[in-house]
Amino acid sequence: MNFCVHAEKRFLSLLGKTLFLSVLISSFLGIKMVYALEAGEVSLPADTISKLSIESHVYHSKVGKKSLSVYGVAQVADDRISDVTVPVLGLGAQVAGHVHGVYVDFGDFVRKGQPLVRIYSPDYIDAQAAYLGAVALLKASPGDSASLAVLASATERLRNMGVPVREIQALKRTGHPHREQVIHSQINGVVLVKNVVKGQTITAGQRLFEIGNIDVIRINGHVPQETVYRIHLGDPLHVSLPDGKGTVSGHVVYISPVEDPVTRTVLVRGLFSNRPLRIRPGMFVSMEVGLSGNTPRFWLPRRAVYLVSGHPVVFTESSPGHFRMIPVKRGNAWGGRVPVTGPFPPSPHIVDQNGYWVKAQFERMKKSGN
Repeated sequence: MNFCVHAEKRFLSLLGKTLFLSVLISSFLGIKMVYALEAGEVSLPADTISKLSIESHVYHSKVGKKSLSVYGVAQVADDRISDVTVPVLGLGAQVAGHVHGVYVDFGDFVRKGQPLVRIYSPDYIDAQAAYLGAVALLKASPGDSASLAVLASATERLRNMGVPVREIQALKRTGHPHREQVIHSQINGVVLVKNVVKGQTITAGQRLFEIGNIDVIRINGHVPQETVYRIHLGDPLHVSLPDGKGTVSGHVVYISPVEDPVTRTVLVRGLFSNRPLRIRPGMFVSMEVGLSGNTPRFWLPRRAVYLVSGHPVVFTESSPGHFRMIPVKRGNAWGGRVPVTGPFPPSPHIVDQNGYWVKAQFERMKKSGN
């Protein structure tokens, strides 16, 4: 009981000191009683505004930036990557052969049809022998449907092993099988991955190379969730090169339907022509995204936008010494300014210097119930 009485006395004492300090500061600054003119509006004397250095300036709505710069990483498009693997030779063979020669290295440019690796494989020799046997069988019985089916099957087996048509035709013409198989590139591109060396034992299905065609490159950028609705498939894109020598143009080919829950951004992918070679896979670049649907907004300094009860607000000076609090919707800051929209009058005077004093008066008015 005594403890409760003591606590109550201490609280009243602190409250009295706080009120006294508030009155003392107000007297020192010359702040007079704040008059509530109407709901959402307060008034301050001219001398108080001067002492507190509260300033407002006229702002005009304008269309914001017509593009957005985001950072992205250049990648090879998935449909322009070719994996060079060991053909599945024979019936479930684990060891497909041995590498007798490697003709390219990581980073090399290769042409379609260029030799990449030479391997020795008993199954390759058996497939050639089966093909020559089918050719001989067809010669012995021209036009026989069974012989034609055997030859077609033997030809398909060689094709599935990656043997070019010209080599099959040469085998038919000469009748001499090759002891080693040469695997060729299927596309023009760059060797992105190399997993083979001379003398290596290889297995069926093993990946030897990854070759990527970089004549066209893709770049993934991450756009803020507030802005993605203004981007559409086919919109123009521009990439600034790291060396500062010009730009490369492209267009939007994909907008992710999923948002990153951590960064609150959405993946936007662009496709760019890369001939001559100017963008390399893995390169970190700045991508400028064209925006559509710009609406006029007030672009204010960060210090002019405040939070009241968790909501962004702006203070306007409707007439000298009379301030109103206007709830606004804000966008992403750009260049030190924040885009806002709200029920503003034409060309409003917006408080952009020491507005926290005005905010304090509104909060005092709210607490007092006026």
